[in-house]
Amino acid sequence: MNALLNQCNGATVILFKAESAKQLPSKSDLKIQLKVKEVNFYERDGIHDHDISMLEFALGVAREPIELQRLPTFPMYLSTDVLIMDPGVSSIALASVNHESIVIEGFNLNESCLYDLKPLCTKYFRAINVRMDAVDWINSAQANADLYACAGMDDSSATELSQLKNFAEDYGVLALNTAKAEIAEWVSQYSWR
Repeated sequence: MNALLNQCNGATVILFKAESAKQLPSKSDLKIQLKVKEVNFYERDGIHDHDISMLEFALGVAREPIELQRLPTFPMYLSTDVLIMDPGVSSIALASVNHESIVIEGFNLNESCLYDLKPLCTKYFRAINVRMDAVDWINSAQANADLYACAGMDDSSATELSQLKNFAEDYGVLALNTAKAEIAEWVSQYSWR
């Protein structure tokens, strides 16, 4: 987790989507207009891939409806490039710098906040998997009931699914909503928007 902040106390991290490096703001413009000393661009799949993936995932969880998938993805938040510079830069300041890329999001991060995000993401993955188990139960039970019907077998314990559906309807939903809310709170605290 320390890799993204390179063992400093904090940084501004901006996720960009660009078709080429020419669309990104220039380092010299950033240094002059934003009055920062440290400016480094990285490709998204480079040395900071894990941390960037976690930030993108957190954005998707915080800002999109819950997708019932074991490994939810949020393509709209996938960046191509990452800018890491001195802490405290705002979105208003970046708006003054000329560039043609899309800013997905900016974050003002400190070392401890990245450590806080990892268990929140882990909690969300666990909650989504528990919720998906309930969905899988219903799907399996329905498939079994259909098999019994095709075979002309009668067993109300395997074909009457209303109690199982009632049980599974809310199974794990509270934990999933809580995990989503915790990530949303983290994103709200550290992102620009």
